[in-house]
Amino acid sequence: SHLMKRDNFNSDFEAGSTAAPIIDLYFGSQNQKIPIILDTGSFTPFLQSTDVSKNKGFDYKSSSSYEDKHQDFSVQYADSTSYKGTWSEDDVSNTENGQKFKLNFGLVTNASTQGVSSDTNVFGLGFDYDKPTLIDDLKDNNVISRKTFSIYSSANDHSLGQITFGAIDTEKYTGDLVAVPLRSSGNGYVWWTYLTDLSAGCKSATGGNTYFISFDCGYTTGVTLPSAVHEKLMNNFDAFYESDSQNYVFDCDNATPLEVEVMGHKIEVPTSGFTKKVKNSDKCVLQNINVGSDDNTITFGWVFFPYIYGVFDAENKELLFGKPVTDT
Repeated sequence: SHLMKRDNFNSDFEAGSTAAPIIDLYFGSQNQKIPIILDTGSFTPFLQSTDVSKNKGFDYKSSSSYEDKHQDFSVQYADSTSYKGTWSEDDVSNTENGQKFKLNFGLVTNASTQGVSSDTNVFGLGFDYDKPTLIDDLKDNNVISRKTFSIYSSANDHSLGQITFGAIDTEKYTGDLVAVPLRSSGNGYVWWTYLTDLSAGCKSATGGNTYFISFDCGYTTGVTLPSAVHEKLMNNFDAFYESDSQNYVFDCDNATPLEVEVMGHKIEVPTSGFTKKVKNSDKCVLQNINVGSDDNTITFGWVFFPYIYGVFDAENKELLFGKPVTDT
């Protein structure tokens, strides 16, 4: 029983920046419109309260349908930002007068953001976690009939796109979808699978090794590579590191499209996705590709999502890829 091709719960997203997919949801008895960042790299759904964020927080005190679950909530990120509060439940819909369903989330009443704005509301799209995530709640409330969602991001305007919950949009890709299995991340599933090769101009940068690859739309700055892979790739481009500008510099002619191979399925990233021409010269600098902190894992971040049509199938524990249509 594979995916159904009909739309159940659609959200067009328009990120004010190109940093991550952001959708609007309507919370509580007063239908308060709140922007939510969707994150395939985490589990926990959390919402700032107006106690923490005057601009984008949830005014839970004004919602007659709000329920405090009386369980402590906390989440901490690698960059030391942390959020604390209480597990909560309220009615939510994806349009102002749309069908409502009960959604579980952590209501943040205390944020330690190291000087970063605390206006961030994040809903993780992992699954099989110890608490329900967004995709679980949609299925449990019969809003969708399958625990799955698909993401299309415009290559022409990266701040536009669509996420379809419970279905596939066949108009957003060409050819066949190719399925690859997920690997568990220990305490549940986020969207990790296996990278079998990364090459440019027919030269492999992985040396025959297989790496984990995480498809993480909440990771905003492109791709992170293990240092050994990054080094090989730079050698393939004959790049040198310029310490003044802190850039890798190479002849633009040396850059060729990246081929990311995921268990045999190839994703092509054009040079425009990771190079930037230096003004008045034939040199280019590397952009959107960084050295990550993990020697075993490649993170495929939001900047690179326009090069896939991604179907995230939690029922079959699979990721499916299609070739995205070029939008007009």
